[in-house]
Amino acid sequence: CQGESLTRTERPVVVWQWGSLGTYHIARMSAVALASDISLHVIEDARLDSHGWKDRPSCSGFKITTIEPTVAWEGADLKRIAWRFGGILRSLQPAVIIGGYGNPHALAEILKYAESAPQTRLLLWSETTAWDKSRSAVTEFFKKLILTQFDGALAAGSAHVEYLAGLGMPRERIVIGGGVIDNDFFA
Repeated sequence: CQGESLTRTERPVVVWQWGSLGTYHIARMSAVALASDISLHVIEDARLDSHGWKDRPSCSGFKITTIEPTVAWEGADLKRIAWRFGGILRSLQPAVIIGGYGNPHALAEILKYAESAPQTRLLLWSETTAWDKSRSAVTEFFKKLILTQFDGALAAGSAHVEYLAGLGMPRERIVIGGGVIDNDFFA
C-alpha cells in the first residue's frame, strides 16, 4: 500500500484522512474499501506517533500515502502537512472522510477544499460516545457547528450513532461501518 501512486480510477475516489495509522486502523479501512465500490486513498499525516506503531500489516483494497514518513505526529509541522494534504485533495477531487474532530489542520483544508468544489461529499468518521470522557459545553457546541458542514457520518456502532444524532446529525445520514479488527492478524 505504501507509496502507491494516487491516481483517478473509474470508481468514485474517497480520501480518508488520518493522523497516524495503527494495526486496527488498517483493518477498519480495508473492511470499508472491500465492502464498497470506491477507490479508497488513506492520507496519513505522520507514520510515527506516541502509540509507537511500528509494524504495519498489509492492507487490502486501498492505498496509503504518508505525508511525513519519518517524523512523529506530535512533532510534525502541521502547517506543512495541511498544505500537502490540500494539494492531494485538489489533485484527486475526492469525497472526503475525516477521522474525527481532533485534526483541525486537516479539517480546515477539507472545508476550504469543499468550498472550492461544492460537489464534494464530506463524511465524518466517529467512534466517540456521549460517555467515553467528560464533555465541555463549549466543545460540544463547536462540534454541532462543525457537523453542519458534513453530508453524513460513518460511525463505529450504535452508541456512536446516538452521540452524533444528539449533536444534530440526522440519523438517516449516519451509516454504521468500520468498527472492525483483523482477526487473522491477531490469531
